[in-house]
Amino acid sequence: MRGSRVAAFDALKIDQICEARVALEKIAVRGAMATCRAHPERLQVLDRLITAMVRAGQQLDWAAISKADLEFHRELCRMSGNPVIATLWEALARHVLIVFGTEIRGEQDVASLGPQHRRLRDMLLAADRSAMDEEIERHILRLRTPGRQP
Repeated sequence: MRGSRVAAFDALKIDQICEARVALEKIAVRGAMATCRAHPERLQVLDRLITAMVRAGQQLDWAAISKADLEFHRELCRMSGNPVIATLWEALARHVLIVFGTEIRGEQDVASLGPQHRRLRDMLLAADRSAMDEEIERHILRLRTPGRQP
């Protein structure tokens, strides 16, 4: 059979992807915080991605929203300065994109995505690692199956 297929992920697989992503991005933001303090101009990339996400949201273009969202988190991993984290993110990214595709999204979700990512961006400069770890976890685990424990 020809054509493309999208892998079907059950609730357990989605939870496992989210858990791995939380661990990876908590490590990434440590380095990203230091990068942003030393080179605040790097935040301009995140700003452009947030703008793209918001614009795509105004059109309810979920593919473009997902692309900008994925690129935002990819950039966080790049900003970590840790090539192992960046490589691991690439291995996980295609799974994250599939998880994005399984989400049931509505206009309320669109309205929250820009502010969520802007908050993450702003927290990079605040350099409060504990608060950032909590925010990353909350942001990513929103995709978990309702009722499942972390």
